[in-house]
Amino acid sequence: MAVTRSNQDTRKLTVKEASKPDAPRTDQNTAADGCQRCFLRLEKNPDHTCESRQRSRSCRYCLQVRHKCKPLPREVYPAVVAALEKTGEERKEAILVVRQMIRLRTRRLRSEKRARDEQLQRERRATFKPLSHSVTNREGFGQLNLFSRDNEV
Repeated sequence: MAVTRSNQDTRKLTVKEASKPDAPRTDQNTAADGCQRCFLRLEKNPDHTCESRQRSRSCRYCLQVRHKCKPLPREVYPAVVAALEKTGEERKEAILVVRQMIRLRTRRLRSEKRARDEQLQRERRATFKPLSHSVTNREGFGQLNLFSRDNEV
């Protein structure tokens, strides 16, 4: 039994559809909050469209290069919509601006994560004090070093 796919499995995403706030969301990807790889590809190929598939987590381009779709950050949504509405050189410049925004956001997230990890490490060090390597004997024999070879029987 052969399985055939209809044209309903794929649909092209347009600027008008992405800019509508009440647009139906049938899948993961839209032009504004969808695939970051497809959006950045627009710089080299202005005719590229992100075609998402309803039964797959990846768009067609990401399936071809065998990657998962990388979602665009929500913070850059207005800039993405504005960039997609422009044409020619203005569009390329707007895409470069969005690309820089994405890089800055990534750097900021990395530095925040690094600061958070350092804070957790400091708290961990303060909570778990290092164990003493010597134990005091109750009979008054002084300290007994548990890790020295002199104490071997």
